[in-house]
Amino acid sequence: MQDMHILLDKFKIFEHKSIQAIGEMTSLNANLISKKTSISTLSNSMFNHFQINVNELKKQNILVKTVRLQENLKPKESMSFEQVNFHNVVKEQWESSFLKRKFTNSTFLFVVFQAYNDTFYFRGLYSWKMPEQIVDNELQQFWQLLNTKLKNGITLNKVVRGAKTITTNSLPTSSDSKIMHIRPKAQNGNDVTPLPDGQVITKQAYWFNASYVAEILADMPPLQVNKAALNEKQSYSYDSFKSLLTEEIYTINEFINIAQTVDSNFDEFHVDERALNSIGYKLSPPYAVSTIFENASEYFKQKIFKDRYFELPIGSIWQTNFISRTLENLENDYSIFKIDSTTYLTEKALANAQIPKQTIKAYKTAVENFVTANQFFTLASLRNYGFTHPIEDFGFESLFYESILKRPGYLQCLKFCRYPIFIKSSTKPSYDQFLNVLLDEQDQLELDEILDKLDKMFNLKISFLDLEQFFYSTNLNKLFYSPQLTTLFKNKEIYLDHIY
Repeated sequence: MQDMHILLDKFKIFEHKSIQAIGEMTSLNANLISKKTSISTLSNSMFNHFQINVNELKKQNILVKTVRLQENLKPKESMSFEQVNFHNVVKEQWESSFLKRKFTNSTFLFVVFQAYNDTFYFRGLYSWKMPEQIVDNELQQFWQLLNTKLKNGITLNKVVRGAKTITTNSLPTSSDSKIMHIRPKAQNGNDVTPLPDGQVITKQAYWFNASYVAEILADMPPLQVNKAALNEKQSYSYDSFKSLLTEEIYTINEFINIAQTVDSNFDEFHVDERALNSIGYKLSPPYAVSTIFENASEYFKQKIFKDRYFELPIGSIWQTNFISRTLENLENDYSIFKIDSTTYLTEKALANAQIPKQTIKAYKTAVENFVTANQFFTLASLRNYGFTHPIEDFGFESLFYESILKRPGYLQCLKFCRYPIFIKSSTKPSYDQFLNVLLDEQDQLELDEILDKLDKMFNLKISFLDLEQFFYSTNLNKLFYSPQLTTLFKNKEIYLDHIY
């Protein structure tokens, strides 16, 4: 068990230092991280500096949460927790509820940063446990309100605000509770989840009110900044290699490599926002992008939507997690459509073919309405069941239609031997759940029998070797696979009865 006093003492070496100074101490340039994640990533580097695994702390019910305070000592934002499982909330009782267990059993370790002169400084660690009185009163009242609202049905309304149309809801807000509220926590507006009443809503999470976070941290010692050291660090000059920069965008590593051809000592700590601006670039982690673009996202969107088709280029700027997330978000927004592993159809192509985006969305809705709850299906078996839709006449490959079904909504997707298997469910299915459908009432199936059922039930033509490899490489829960017998059993007990 981690000694909290020892942990708090260790972090005193970081207190009152800027994020840049702490980054140098922990071998991390905080400027090179996404603005949304820089403080939390820096926080992780501080724990790593002492070889402290945050996940191991979590196993001890010590939960690390990063806080950014403004100069007025108020948090910059509310504090998020897990996404709400609405179906569980309506089934549970308060005494065994998720919220009561979490806030009764957990000790929170707040890693607190405070703004000063446009820079964040580490104010300190703060250990906190929710008082029992708060759990039994404010927290229980909040849970009861949420539970009641879900059972009565949530009201969703479309509201026009400026150029945007947003959906409001009747879930508990910060004005309903002193301590917490429900608000979205999703990739985008298309990242949705079903409510118990059958409606669909953007994924929501539990959030502490910002005012409650401020109240928790009110008795922390004040920040003490060494004002004499504020302007000590001078910006690095890039004039010596400015002429070598001929592209509109570079990954940070590419930029460093170019600089090192002139100055071998140049490293990530020499990457500086002001110096970049002086040569016509700006930081947009994980890139340095020309100042003619607002940020890296604008650069990539211009490239992606330039033509009717987008072919994912070869090159390091296109091989980052940032690009993967960008493409996924654009797919979820029905702005691009995958037609093979590296090629996407864009909105321009749909407009050119006079195919409204709503028609594409209607296809997914039609499939969701056609299948029954907890029914597994593939694109091929769906058609065998008699499902048809006008967009199937467009003649695209299966990947196009499958990519539409994978978008957030009622349908979940399970990858089985490289094939997508879909199910109408509020939770992601397991392999046990899918394979139990094949077993049905049988206690065991040989691989040949499984292959035959996969073909008949789902039109999946999988080779014996591929299926065998699947069982070799996949951990099952209750089901048991015997490589020697090439047989799948409903559980290990049945297997043991079979061989003895």
